[in-house]
Amino acid sequence: MSFWRRKQMEISDETSPSTTVTQEFDAQRDSKFVNLPEDVHLAIIAFFDEGSIPSLIRTCKYLRHTLEPILYRHLILVGGERYLRSGLLHGTLSARPDLIPYIYTYHGPIIPPHYVNGSSRQAAIERAKNLRTRGRNLYDSARAARVVGIFLQAVNIRDLYFTDGHRWIDDPGRWDRLQDAVSNMSLDKLVLEIEGLPSYVAPVLRAQPNLTDLTIKHGSIRLGGLVESDIPKLVSLKSTLGHAALIVPGRPVENLHLICVTSEQSLDEYWVKQLALSTGPIRKFTMTLHSPSNDDLVRDTLRTIRSYLSSMEHLTLKVRGRISAAVLLEEIPAFQHLRTLHFLEACLLGSLVSTSTEQSTSSPSIAWPTPMDQSQRREVINSIVDINRQFRAACPGLVDVRWTAYDL
Repeated sequence: MSFWRRKQMEISDETSPSTTVTQEFDAQRDSKFVNLPEDVHLAIIAFFDEGSIPSLIRTCKYLRHTLEPILYRHLILVGGERYLRSGLLHGTLSARPDLIPYIYTYHGPIIPPHYVNGSSRQAAIERAKNLRTRGRNLYDSARAARVVGIFLQAVNIRDLYFTDGHRWIDDPGRWDRLQDAVSNMSLDKLVLEIEGLPSYVAPVLRAQPNLTDLTIKHGSIRLGGLVESDIPKLVSLKSTLGHAALIVPGRPVENLHLICVTSEQSLDEYWVKQLALSTGPIRKFTMTLHSPSNDDLVRDTLRTIRSYLSSMEHLTLKVRGRISAAVLLEEIPAFQHLRTLHFLEACLLGSLVSTSTEQSTSSPSIAWPTPMDQSQRREVINSIVDINRQFRAACPGLVDVRWTAYDL
């Protein structure tokens, strides 16, 4: 069956009378643009900005049927107007369930705020600022049931992040109602953000054999019941050290990002030893340094990482303060396979700021968070250039060293 005949049948099934629709579609087929191959249309549309696609959809039925799947494929409803308008999207999906299977990415709230165009916008913003009001009044059972119904049909979602998970304190059962919906999906990427409750998520993870990228944002999430055969394809993990020690062993994790938790003032060697049990092995590692001005603690941390993650090629350290160049030059060269080295929010050798750019062997450009005179800038540039030169001399395989600024 030809593409055009298939499209005619689809429209005929949805619209009455069918003869009128078929005649309209035949008229559109006379357009030279419409007669281009569909892959050419998609290549052209790839250059359109996000706001142009809805306008283009309104021009003809062919473009509507071609572009609607693209419009709903990646839904990122994070922050500002997008968050406030997420309720309109949920209303559309409830009225048009045929659009739900097109959703591939969903980053947004489970229960959106009430939003009405015009004068009600400011009221919606005020409600969005009030956590307790939103928890008690806006998350009513009827709206929750409607939303769960949407996600029960969204079986093609591969990338999922419920951004309002940390606001579920007022309703302990909300995650329970969504477990079935999430378990019906075949996810590649999942972000879990549930705070204030001892949430057990092992059954959800067990239902995701193809999951490759997992983020667990809060230490209150419990992983009791997770077995080695769960999430067997996990490659990238972002979590606390405690969660990582439970998840990494026996899984092919190659990219590990440790989330800072206040109680973890130093690396627990036993937990770091568990990270070495990755079948990956771990080649990309990111963590926050606690008390970076404490030379002994920084030295012990780097040595612990090096002892158990010897295959590491990419190291990112979030410093958040001053750090000794002497300690770094003493410890970093011992990472034999290191290829990239990034220091975030680092203040080197007592400098006020550091660089935020691609490393250069001459004069790196600086992103200055505060006004500085020329002599101060020159001092910072010289210190960064000097330590990067020494890093490269001591680590022949190191190809990229970057610094980002820390505003004291």
